[in-house]
Amino acid sequence: MRPLAATFALILLFATLTGCMQVARPVSEPKTLTVACCQPYTYDLQFRDFIEAGFPDWEVKFVPLQADNDYQTYDEKKIAEFMDREKPDLMILNSSDFSLLRKADKLQNLDELASRNKTKLTDNVTPGVLDFLRGEDGGPLYAIGPAFHADAMYFNKDIFDRLDIPYPTDGMTWEQTIALADRVMQDKRREKDEIGLHIPWLRGPFDLLRQIAGTEGLKYADAKTGTVTFDTPGWERLFKQLAAAYKRGTFVATWPEEREENGTTYYDQAAMESVDLFKKGNAAITIDNDNLLFNLKASAKPKFEYGVVTAPARSSDPGIGGEVQLYQLFAIPASSTHAEEAWQMLSFFMSERVGKAKAGLGSGIGGMDLSVQKGLSRLEARSGLQAVLRTASDQFGLQLILRRRARPRRLRRVVRRARERAHPRCRGRQVVGGRSLLGDPTPGGSAHEKGVCRPEGRRRRGVKVTIGIA
Repeated sequence: MRPLAATFALILLFATLTGCMQVARPVSEPKTLTVACCQPYTYDLQFRDFIEAGFPDWEVKFVPLQADNDYQTYDEKKIAEFMDREKPDLMILNSSDFSLLRKADKLQNLDELASRNKTKLTDNVTPGVLDFLRGEDGGPLYAIGPAFHADAMYFNKDIFDRLDIPYPTDGMTWEQTIALADRVMQDKRREKDEIGLHIPWLRGPFDLLRQIAGTEGLKYADAKTGTVTFDTPGWERLFKQLAAAYKRGTFVATWPEEREENGTTYYDQAAMESVDLFKKGNAAITIDNDNLLFNLKASAKPKFEYGVVTAPARSSDPGIGGEVQLYQLFAIPASSTHAEEAWQMLSFFMSERVGKAKAGLGSGIGGMDLSVQKGLSRLEARSGLQAVLRTASDQFGLQLILRRRARPRRLRRVVRRARERAHPRCRGRQVVGGRSLLGDPTPGGSAHEKGVCRPEGRRRRGVKVTIGIA
């Protein structure tokens, strides 16, 4: 069944979808390729069926960067040992591993390969994404990816209308956001079970403190002098505002009750829904990634009307704010013995055709704030971050959802079969968590999932938004 399904999906992919990017078609002679990527679960979920559909005659060897439920992180020595041992031809990386390999000069220059193959690989990629990938020096391109995800601010219009309070707007700061949520909380007309601000996966005030500090660029200490910087006016103002808001109940802890099965800690759907105050209609505002937008659009109509604006911005620079995550970065090692074949597969995944086929799948991983990471390119308001955040607006977000119609139904089934094959013990639940930036689906998950299987590890959030589409 698998070869038949893969062949049929290939026919659909190339015959029914149209695109502006010319993708190299697989040739008849046998070709081999070693692909290093993620965990086996993630590879089965997101890549295997597309590769088998696009390259049915190729011998593709998959080498996992991590074992299932193993969230080890690489350093320069470990990743060099991995490459020497496995000799991959194509790598699908998280941004942390990409940075290590770029620094070690272990990757091929994609600009040169694009020029040699007369391919305009970057035409449909957001400029801010290219800024990050090229680095502060604006150097050559060593990796490229078709997807990112971002935060946005969602608000319950019904609550604001009933209390006659103005809606949130684009470019609001965290201070303004909390003040607006406080205004809702202090209104005597609100319902007893309503709160001002809902933050998903919040253990307590310190989690929100760290999130706001990241946006504002506040640091706990000065690395150069070794002095603690908690006593600055910025920290003092933030402490006071959060303490007062927490005391009033403007925001509350929202960490779901854990379950454990065969050594795996997870959160089932009921536990997650019980603490999702925004989707229950009990929160005026929430800050969440675009996964929430996909779920709201794909599921039954919520009991309330909602709006979406950009995530809270830095008070000193409205062009910086929210979390933006790049993932699934395709790179070709300098040592690859099948660089041309690797280039064909990279181009295939960056094509508009595959972008349309994958649009709306709604799985992703989370959370790096590009604006506060040392050494990363700043995403300017019009060319990067704000444009990313506006993908979560009602109008553009709806366009992304509607693009699912361009994906043939049978190809959609091929992808979903991969989901069903992965992790039998987590069937009906999606594995999440861990340290890797490229890994399992997110706590929010996609609209069709029934629950979430979560190993111990760091929280990760987010959903994919395809950007390789004109």
